Amino acid sequence: MIVYYMCTYYSQWAHNNIAPRSQDQWYSFKFCRAVKSRLINGTLTFPWNTGPEVINSQSVGRARWIFGLFIQRTLANLHLPNPILVPVPSKDGLLNAQTFRSLEMVQEAIATHGNWIIAPVLRFSQALQPANAGGPRGREALRPYMRVLCDAPPGQIVLVDDIITSGGSLLASYDALAAIGRPPIAAIVCGHTVSDSLLSAFGLHQKNVDTAPQAVQF
Repeated sequence: MIVYYMCTYYSQWAHNNIAPRSQDQWYSFKFCRAVKSRLINGTLTFPWNTGPEVINSQSVGRARWIFGLFIQRTLANLHLPNPILVPVPSKDGLLNAQTFRSLEMVQEAIATHGNWIIAPVLRFSQALQPANAGGPRGREALRPYMRVLCDAPPGQIVLVDDIITSGGSLLASYDALAAIGRPPIAAIVCGHTVSDSLLSAFGLHQKNVDTAPQAVQF
């Protein structure tokens, strides 16, 4: 499965322990957080080919709009006749939840870019602490808590997520859908956590992920 992501997310740990963020990495860090939570501290500059765009607290919704444009262009390049977007559930995506953060992110991101079907069929079976607060981390640890509420409509399933670190939630989502005969063919993500201060902050990236249970490395 290929994971497509539009920017690198230079982590706080890397910032503190390896090298300080460059200005562009600060912008991509803020951009990923704006897509994830619709919040921004200060401003960021998004580097369009036609010139930079400043995003602040008044225009923070632009971050999700830009991510939606990335989703649109990625789907166009994949040439899928009938893509079905399945949000990787955020930790508030529980069995009885009518909505959850990552679902709302996807809905807002694509609202003006296309009318693809969003199928929020994945949920966590119980409330879990975030990984940075001691909660389960990684594919094997999260898989027992991932549930498929119902089958997604016919089509090619594409997972959508905001930020991937270990890839645990993404791959647990893949496993849950593959178990019912609906393995996703790709994933589209805003940011991928990295610890290399020399990597470019923005730009199309892709990573071919081995979905075999024993061999996944991010």
